[in-house]
Amino acid sequence: MPQTSFDVTSLFTRVLLHDDAIQILSRNLQNRITHLIRSVLTTYFVYDGTFYEQIDGVAIGSPLAPVVANLYIETFEQQAIDMALKKPSHCTHPNISFTVELEKDNKLPFLDVLVWKKADGSLGHSMYRKPTHMDLYLHVESEHHPAQKRAVLSTLVNQAGTI
Repeated sequence: MPQTSFDVTSLFTRVLLHDDAIQILSRNLQNRITHLIRSVLTTYFVYDGTFYEQIDGVAIGSPLAPVVANLYIETFEQQAIDMALKKPSHCTHPNISFTVELEKDNKLPFLDVLVWKKADGSLGHSMYRKPTHMDLYLHVESEHHPAQKRAVLSTLVNQAGTI
């Protein structure tokens, strides 16, 4: 039976910030802290002279976005499993969809790693980039904080060393 890998499509932008995610946080934190997190995660922007508030999703550049997205998907998965009479082979939610990678030629991509079965039954691995990966990162002349620019390089070096 071929191995399978699932990935949530556009997780950060699919988190229901003002509904599910804030409720998940409030169950685990004091109300005062939850209120502060809601304030930090609320995103406003101006387009054509009009102010808008982002009502779904967390801003991808927000330092809290990965934490909120991970808590959100972890709770979603647990609820799907807990509600099932028979343990699910798949789960659904209106805002959550998955991409599926199937093992091909004994190789399976998982995140940024390509895993394969060796002849002796052990596993090998190497870096993996999706076909849509464009090798685009922060431009050196962008207005990002220098620490964020350094973090991009540091992350890539650490990732290469780890893999």
